[in-house]
Amino acid sequence: MKLIQSLTLQSTFVTALLLGANGAQANNIQNSQVLLHVSPKQCTTLEKGQDCYVNLKVSWQTPTKGDFCLAMAQQPLHCWHDQNQGQFEQELIINTPVSINLLVGDKILQSASIKYAWLYKNRISKTVRWRMF
Repeated sequence: MKLIQSLTLQSTFVTALLLGANGAQANNIQNSQVLLHVSPKQCTTLEKGQDCYVNLKVSWQTPTKGDFCLAMAQQPLHCWHDQNQGQFEQELIINTPVSINLLVGDKILQSASIKYAWLYKNRISKTVRWRMF
C-alpha cells in the first residue's frame, strides 16, 4: 500500500514537473521565433456549403526543443516530443474556414488559417427550368 502511495506521489510530482516545464518553455519562446507554414491557404468549391478536399501540409520550427502539438479547431492532429521542428501531412474535408494552431501545453504559439471560398451561390433549385416564350 505504501509503495502504491509512493509511486502515485512520484508520478504526480513528475507530471507537475513536466507541466511546469511546458509552461516555462512556453514563456521562453517568443511568437516571432516560431515558424509555422501551412499550405494551402485557401480551399475553393463550386458552390457554398459543398465539401472542399484539401491536402494539408504543415511545417514548423522553434528555437528550442520541447513537446509541441498541432491542432485544428481544438482537435489535436499530431504531437511531437522533445523536438524543435516537424512536418505533418493529411487529407482534410472542410466546409468552413479552419485555424491550424501550434501548441505547447494549452498555449497557442503560432496560428495559421485556411480560407473556405466558393465560385457560385447556392442554386435555389437544381432542376432545369424550361420556358416556352
